[in-house]
Amino acid sequence: MGICGSKMVKKTFFDLKYWRLSYQNTSKNRSKLRSLSKSEIKELDNLELIKELYKDPGLYKESTDFIKKNRYSNLVVFGMGGSSLGTKAIFEASNYSKKSKKNLHIVNNIDGESFEKFFKEIKIKDSFLIFVSKSGDTIEIKNLVKETFKKISEKKVNHHKQVLFITESRESFLHKFARAKKVQTFYINENLGGRFSALSPSSMIPCELAGINSQEILIGAKDTYDKLKTLKFTPVIKLANFYYNNYLDGRDISVLMPYKDNLNSFGEWFMQLWGESLGKQRQNKKNIGLTPINYLGPRDQHSQMQLVLDGPKNKTITFITVRKSQESNKRLESLALLEQAATLEATKERKIPSVKFEIKKLDGPTLGSIFLVFQLTVILLARNLNINPFNQPAVELIKKRLES
Repeated sequence: MGICGSKMVKKTFFDLKYWRLSYQNTSKNRSKLRSLSKSEIKELDNLELIKELYKDPGLYKESTDFIKKNRYSNLVVFGMGGSSLGTKAIFEASNYSKKSKKNLHIVNNIDGESFEKFFKEIKIKDSFLIFVSKSGDTIEIKNLVKETFKKISEKKVNHHKQVLFITESRESFLHKFARAKKVQTFYINENLGGRFSALSPSSMIPCELAGINSQEILIGAKDTYDKLKTLKFTPVIKLANFYYNNYLDGRDISVLMPYKDNLNSFGEWFMQLWGESLGKQRQNKKNIGLTPINYLGPRDQHSQMQLVLDGPKNKTITFITVRKSQESNKRLESLALLEQAATLEATKERKIPSVKFEIKKLDGPTLGSIFLVFQLTVILLARNLNINPFNQPAVELIKKRLES
């Protein structure tokens, strides 16, 4: 670890196998996240998202092998929120490295016009359809299933071979529908929330079917977790501390700004992770949270950085850059990196706290690593805020009002 910079700005480096992490932090608050006790480390080991990493991949390999034998050009994933955001982010990042052999389509909303347009344009007989819903009972997935089955019935699509449900094993709408229609179903961990499921079968099965090596992603996540454990989780403790100190300083808006088009969907996943995990009302009725924003560089230098640099001092920025890309225009790639460096210097001059993830190469193991790091960071940050990162009572309130 090295430290450099002026009296006003400290820059700290952590260099792990897949990425390098550096800070520019001007927060006046210096409250420290204490190191984790043995019991707290054991709690991390027992988190459902960690246990999923070490499960036997053969548990779902039989399902994916069966489906792979049927060569469809299109893979369509229906899912709301965490049931599709992780899959979309992984696929988008992997697609640029030419690993995917399928056209992936995500249906993650219930816009009736978009739905009809989609089914007019896609060759449904050359498509495999996956419906993902943790509970299997959300009103959106119920109606998407019903309306889609009308379409595939009209086209005489064999739903026994071309449809898969991914859900919990309890008696839900999806569970009952699958039994009645004899739809292939893979049952997932009912104790793992959607926004923490990117490294679980909910995303790994669709990615595997799209031709992405899910084991490479999981290897990167496991490798990172094991390495962090030897370091007593210091890198993620310090990262959580960065956001917490700045939150105490009034900087409650967290901007994520990747300088890579194929990480834009990662930013969408980050927004759900941050928003649902950290936006809470405590028992004393105090509302707290950090608001996530997803920018894309260099594009948003020309639309949003004016606000960040000269507007209210209520933001932190997390930059993500990739040093080595495949099949890239070297001139434009170099220019993008130069623009990121210039933006970083501008934030330094304006005393905007920032973090920079410098990714060495955007491959499967690296993707697994950064997904895990952000999940662990939000859990540790929630610990400092004294809130539960795993529930979403406000979301459940909307569902109740909708049902009534």
